[in-house]
Amino acid sequence: MRVCAVRKVSRPVIAPVSLDDLMRYIDDIASEDVPEYLENLLDKKIIRFMLSDPVFSKSRVAYGAYIDGVLCGFSIIQHVVDSLDLLHVHEDYRNMGVGSRLIEYSGIKRVVVNKKNSKALSLYRHFSLEVHYDDD
Repeated sequence: MRVCAVRKVSRPVIAPVSLDDLMRYIDDIASEDVPEYLENLLDKKIIRFMLSDPVFSKSRVAYGAYIDGVLCGFSIIQHVVDSLDLLHVHEDYRNMGVGSRLIEYSGIKRVVVNKKNSKALSLYRHFSLEVHYDDD
């Protein structure tokens, strides 16, 4: 898997993504300067549990956003309640519609977010999602 390095203008393609590809993606972005309140969102153990635990994973699916064949973001959706568990876009592909495409594709209705994540809040409000805060 290639690391995102150059900004592209292609529209992201959304497709299911494997756990192995997600683990490689997280390794590739390990050098990003991630705010402390977001560190747990990119924890490989948590993501592996969400997608492989026999009970917990039944209602979840992971989607990848690809631009020119490069995985540049992902989301994990809990379909039973139409809720977004995780969404991440590689810093080289932000502000290019990747997060929007992941939300549009998933059809989610609600999200839990940290109040400090102002960019995510703006995106979720744009889509009129039901927002709950994880730090209440």
